[in-house]
Amino acid sequence: MALKPLTFRIYGTFEKTDDRLTSSYNPGRYFIFTYYKGQFEVKVDDEQWQSPPSPGQDVWIVGRIFSNPFGGVRLQVDDFIEPSDKHPAPDEIEQSQGGMFSGIGTVSRSSFTTKTGSQCYKLVVGAMGLLYDRRIDLNLYEMTPDESIVVISGRLEFKRVFTTKNPNGSQICDLLPLNYKAATFGRQAPTPNKKQTEENK
Repeated sequence: MALKPLTFRIYGTFEKTDDRLTSSYNPGRYFIFTYYKGQFEVKVDDEQWQSPPSPGQDVWIVGRIFSNPFGGVRLQVDDFIEPSDKHPAPDEIEQSQGGMFSGIGTVSRSSFTTKTGSQCYKLVVGAMGLLYDRRIDLNLYEMTPDESIVVISGRLEFKRVFTTKNPNGSQICDLLPLNYKAATFGRQAPTPNKKQTEENK
């Protein structure tokens, strides 16, 4: 396996476009979607902006995950895919999980004590173009491998944060890793046959 950015997929219903090119905070053009757990937005390029889905249309949003300039997560949309036999709509269980991500990355964990004496735990995920950390609870801390290259899969979580600088609120996308598998890379070196072994003696 070669190192690549983590990829994501989420099934949503297209609501509307939102042009924020003149916004002072994270300007751009956005598509707004609703999904099982509420609403989320994705930033789109000029080509995608010219051909949005129809209002009320259900689509798979697929793409890659990178760090943004603020230390958070940026979703790079690659395609909007209509449900089909090849890409069927998710069942109720998959819908209830919201957005999903997967890929090869590095995982490490750490713990620290706050000034008040509370014990806290942190998870750090690295991948091509991504360095992301979040606080986690003890259960997630104990199931997280430390300083390992693994195949990671998990869930996307969206929330809005309101500040005095941005009273309209901004979306934050969190990664919640849930499963880890050992990663394998490349091809196994060939084993020399008997003739080659004899020639090397």
